[in-house]
Amino acid sequence: MPPLLLFGSVLVAAALVRVDRHALSPGALRLATELVEIRDVPVYRDHGDIGFLTVDVHRLSVLEEAVARLSPDVEIVDSEVILGGLTPEQNRRVNLEAMQMSQQVAAAVALRVLGHDVVRDAGVFVAEVDPDGPTAGRLKPGETIVNVGRRTIRRWEELVDEIARRQPGDVVTLTVGDTSGKRRTVRVKLAARPDEPSRGFLGIAGQTLPDIDLPFELNVSSGNIGGPSGGLAFTLAMIDMLTPGDLTGGHKIAATGVIRLDGSVGEVGGVREKSIVARQSGADVLLVPKSEVGEVPRKWSPEHVHGVSDVKEALALLAELGGDPVPNVEED
Repeated sequence: MPPLLLFGSVLVAAALVRVDRHALSPGALRLATELVEIRDVPVYRDHGDIGFLTVDVHRLSVLEEAVARLSPDVEIVDSEVILGGLTPEQNRRVNLEAMQMSQQVAAAVALRVLGHDVVRDAGVFVAEVDPDGPTAGRLKPGETIVNVGRRTIRRWEELVDEIARRQPGDVVTLTVGDTSGKRRTVRVKLAARPDEPSRGFLGIAGQTLPDIDLPFELNVSSGNIGGPSGGLAFTLAMIDMLTPGDLTGGHKIAATGVIRLDGSVGEVGGVREKSIVARQSGADVLLVPKSEVGEVPRKWSPEHVHGVSDVKEALALLAELGGDPVPNVEED
């Protein structure tokens, strides 16, 4: 084979053959204040710009990996870090559900900050299934456990307690529901806990699923963007829309962080790549989970990057930067 043709064949193969690694590269800043639509209650349109940050995630070919390693803005990770044992389609579905959940939680936290509690516990959301555990092939990420036998399960702690009372080898009947509300029963033979062999083991990671009864119609045009890391930005945007005044003090705010029902801010992935997006998009202030401030490149001036542990801390910070204080903030 002529050398040029041989080289071309090798190049084509390198472009087509996929490796078990993904690239994380800077995505975009999306303004939460433009994507959120609230109806049926008064909304104040004098809010500023509050945006969330995205990261582009892409499985690499041999050629793409070689090129990606030349870019200082791209991070390469094992595919397992991204997929967590799920298929690409399962991962996509779970991330879209996580985005939808984060929007509902953001609304609930915003209302709680303003003195209204609209949440009750409604079961255990299955986030991950141990591929070597007893529920592998029986439960799916995205389903919700609502019963163990005859006991109604509303919170993660109740599920943990119920399983802990049982021994390895016991068979439990789980009632689970999918996102459409359709329910089914699953019989599972418990395994032994790796750290405590005398206790039963279900083999899932999950969290309490909130049933949120909002007093308004909420629509967020997030499209095919997945994941829960926009939660902090959505919370701040909704507080801004539901209160008079300007929360941002005229600043362009970029924020990333998972928002939990108690108002705390959880860690996210890709902080380095997201900080690059924020800088390129002209953000004045970057809010990140407090534990991840160290991942922001030094190109950012320290006074423009702030780590926050909960939403009240974020609100206090914005007030210090010139934003209008939020009325009726719930006190601990």
